[in-house]
Amino acid sequence: MEATKLLTIFTPTYNRAYIINNLYQSLLNQTDGDFDWLIIDDGSTDDTEKVIQKFIKENKISIKYIKKENGGKPAAINDALEIANDNELFMIVDSDDYLTNDAVEKTRKNYNNVKDKKDFVGVVGLRGDSNGNPHLEFCGEKQRKKNKYYSLEYIDTDAIDYRFKYNIKGDRAEVFKTEILKKYRFPKIQNEKFIFESIVWYQIAEDGYKQRYFNDVIYITEYMPDGLSKNIENHLKKNPESMRYLCNKCMEWKKIPPREKMKQCIDYYRYGIYNGNKLLKLFKECNGKLYSILAIPIAKINKVK
Repeated sequence: MEATKLLTIFTPTYNRAYIINNLYQSLLNQTDGDFDWLIIDDGSTDDTEKVIQKFIKENKISIKYIKKENGGKPAAINDALEIANDNELFMIVDSDDYLTNDAVEKTRKNYNNVKDKKDFVGVVGLRGDSNGNPHLEFCGEKQRKKNKYYSLEYIDTDAIDYRFKYNIKGDRAEVFKTEILKKYRFPKIQNEKFIFESIVWYQIAEDGYKQRYFNDVIYITEYMPDGLSKNIENHLKKNPESMRYLCNKCMEWKKIPPREKMKQCIDYYRYGIYNGNKLLKLFKECNGKLYSILAIPIAKINKVK
């Protein structure tokens, strides 16, 4: 890979030989080919390596493929940031998803409007379904009808305000300035392999960086039966300390609103208790001592099962 492209598209993959061709074909169809594709195979046991080697032999796009022992998506992202070249932008695209044909083109168009602003870390597009309909999840129908987001071409804000001030939920397609994202890493928690990506996105927001959220679908997500979103509860139960860590950080960050901190405090104790931690230990380590007064009894009633 030569460090001369606009964008690094990074794909962490695990046993996706049966579907990763969809992403590959979408990359071949890009109207703007100014990108490299970096793939980290997280210990696949299927034919993923053979499939990727076939792509490489075709020599139609720039591909760098690395295979490693299974360590989970957050660890793979950390590894990717260590080895990523100096392309200006960095985007994570999961191996069971794919991009619209104009994804790179629209990313460039929107990024050009904010690239020289030092307090901007990048741009964010919408995710959609295979028909191009955006995944626009809101808290409720009333909020959805009232929310001005539908009529706006873009919103310039940070990841925390986007979720809690503008009340917008759901996955998005984040594209970051590589040099800034390289300063951040996902935490390594012993014997655990999953943590929500918001642990890094919110830290970036807390540090004062904004993004341009533009109102175009660039990333296609069909939630697979074996995918993360369909199995989130099982993932959290397998990674309770990571969940507790995230909840505790949310109570530390000043930009997170009090109501959300209360929810995070409840989950902090729920997953802490589930993992066998003593209540006194949890209280001593909690960043939200005042929230704990109400959170502890609620967490005990609503135990993780």
